[in-house]
Amino acid sequence: MKMKIPVILIITALIFISCKEKHENKNSMPVPAFEIKVDLDKRAEREMRERSETIHISLELSGSPRKDSGIKENEIDKARGLVLGFSDKELNEEGVVRFEGLRIPERLYNALEDKDYVVSVGISSGWKSSKFDLLNCEPFDKAISEVTRKQHTIKCKLNLYK
Repeated sequence: MKMKIPVILIITALIFISCKEKHENKNSMPVPAFEIKVDLDKRAEREMRERSETIHISLELSGSPRKDSGIKENEIDKARGLVLGFSDKELNEEGVVRFEGLRIPERLYNALEDKDYVVSVGISSGWKSSKFDLLNCEPFDKAISEVTRKQHTIKCKLNLYK
């Protein structure tokens, strides 16, 4: 039995979704776009290709909250500070990942001591072919003002204990 959905219900749902997105955007701040290029050395590239392994790129945005921000202590990570947001991407081979269209809660952004928050990027193998991370990559922690509208290269080598 085929069920027909009245057009008015579809239009109402689309308006609701649009209003919800606009409301969420009012309470959030855009993160400027930037790119991360994953550059594997020859051994890592060969091993990853032979294993049909993926590359996992994880992004974290964080900063230090003001003392008078009203942020509760349980919202602050001792090592990272106030975490504003996360994003994860996956590549099938070395290449460029573009982070764009990300947003952070305005409440958290306004609580920051310094609005030039930290962008941390971690790269690892996808752990599909090994119980160990096959990659050893350079650390990446930079201020958002340094990364905005630029491409940054992170070099990776094959871990010795593969």
